[in-house]
Amino acid sequence: DRSPSRGLGDVYKRQSVGRYLALKSKVLIEKKWPGTDCIYGDTDSVFIKIPESLLKGQTKQARIEEVAKMSDDMAEYCDVSYHLNGKGHIHLEFEKVYAPLVLLKKKRYFGLLYGEGKLGKPYADYKGIELKRRDGATIKKVWQKDLMQKILFDNDLESVREYIAAGMAAIYLGKVPLEQFVMSAKLAKHPENYKVQGAAVKLAVKQMKDSNLQVRVGDRIPYCIRSGYKNEKSSDRAVAPADIESGKFTLDLSLIHISEPTRRTP
Repeated sequence: DRSPSRGLGDVYKRQSVGRYLALKSKVLIEKKWPGTDCIYGDTDSVFIKIPESLLKGQTKQARIEEVAKMSDDMAEYCDVSYHLNGKGHIHLEFEKVYAPLVLLKKKRYFGLLYGEGKLGKPYADYKGIELKRRDGATIKKVWQKDLMQKILFDNDLESVREYIAAGMAAIYLGKVPLEQFVMSAKLAKHPENYKVQGAAVKLAVKQMKDSNLQVRVGDRIPYCIRSGYKNEKSSDRAVAPADIESGKFTLDLSLIHISEPTRRTP
């Protein structure tokens, strides 16, 4: 068995090698294929933006297939260029095409995915957003699902703007039920064992002092974020939904922020 220090060292080595390969791939590809742009790199992958000006296909499907072929060529070119060893342990390969792709931030994105061997059967793919998280507010999941449909399948950015404008108006006019804003998190261990206490944990600490609530480790803690003062952390403003409903506190709507993401073509 590996010792903890050995295992951690291996992780750092893999991350270092992965970062080196991502940066090396960026340099190789952008030089060999002028006009391309490495827009994102992860531990074991790179995302390359290929502008339509480099493509000859007359239809979207033809361009997707052209991008897939170009990606295979890029992977092979990088493999030959690395010269890290003679056994082929380092190997890049084409995996998928996104068209379009919306990058929100590191490890958070969504797009219409065309997979290797299934270029004619695209589907919505998403990483790190609320649709895949149980603890997020329902309103975020509903909005993201609807907006993904409009961006990826309908290709209608004007309807996206109209949807957001109408949705924000409904929120500020009080037409959205409170339960749509409720978040939750599981209290996986006793609060004192958390190195960093998030909103739900801090609320649980308060609730554990109330014998009527009977909050226990293993419970899911539902909460909302109340309005607060300048420089007051949002995690310190977690309250039970009932306290918003009763009028004891008001819901903080300033945390609702919508920005138009950067849209990327294949």
